[in-house]
Amino acid sequence: MAVVAGIDLGTNTVRLLVARFGDTSPFEELYSEQRITRLGQDLRKAGRLVPEAIDRTVAAIGDFKVMADRFQVDRMAVVATSAVRDARNRDEFIDRVKARTGYEVQVIDGDREALLSYKGIRMTLDGHADNLMIVDIGGGSTEYVSVAEGKIGGSVSINMGVVHFTDGYLCSDPPTDGEVASVQKEVRRLLSHNAGHMQAREGMRFVGTAGTVTTLAAIHQGLTEYDPSKINNYTISRAEIGRMFEFLRAMPIKERSGVPGLAPGREDLIIAGTIILMESMDHFASSQLVVSDYGLREGLVLDLYEDLSGKGPKRRTVCE
Repeated sequence: MAVVAGIDLGTNTVRLLVARFGDTSPFEELYSEQRITRLGQDLRKAGRLVPEAIDRTVAAIGDFKVMADRFQVDRMAVVATSAVRDARNRDEFIDRVKARTGYEVQVIDGDREALLSYKGIRMTLDGHADNLMIVDIGGGSTEYVSVAEGKIGGSVSINMGVVHFTDGYLCSDPPTDGEVASVQKEVRRLLSHNAGHMQAREGMRFVGTAGTVTTLAAIHQGLTEYDPSKINNYTISRAEIGRMFEFLRAMPIKERSGVPGLAPGREDLIIAGTIILMESMDHFASSQLVVSDYGLREGLVLDLYEDLSGKGPKRRTVCE
């Protein structure tokens, strides 16, 4: 038996998972929590993590440490992705986390982020995990992973995320047709430039993870309370996603916040995220989306367990 914990510091959301590995498969979830801290607030404009975003995120990590310590974890890892990768003052942020919690923040690159997301996602798929195109839509970047015959055939991380696109393009409430068209055009350009080498294959399943796709799955089902068991392996057609998009984009943020399934803090971001998702599905000629509630955070704890048990390569993403 081993208890491990992982914290995923995203551009928009900070996530904690404490898991016990042993007889259960894939693991027993002891505790999980997530908070929207908007670490990447104004990052594209300032080039730096702004003080209030740092304060919110460091406070959340401090609270997460209190919870993780209650479980006497054998290993803990804290990983940071796009926002911290891109910030000029990333060392200041890392030092603040260290001073508050003692945790060493490991800044991972896009390839590592994609691999961990795949490790998490494949634990939830009800079979047929050998021919996939995975999209992980984050606050600052979007990762794509191609899986053929159960092995990663390619991955790419593209600097497009829901926080950056919302802050940079969607200025009106609700967004104008011109603003929406600008995001669509930019996503198409970035996909063409960065993901042209990743081809759709016959029989490929298009799988999505992270807040945009799980939120759309919750909205589609009208969930008043989020339930991961109703999210994993849920499928939505491209046509249905398009209809939800038109429904949501016509609403001002205040009205949008009352939509069942739309979690607080995502009211503004869901528009940019859905555009990225729709354009991604069109790029890879996918008519169906399979949703996964698991992703980087779950892949991280699995990676920690494999390292602890000697089942995987040693990695420097561990705080002991």
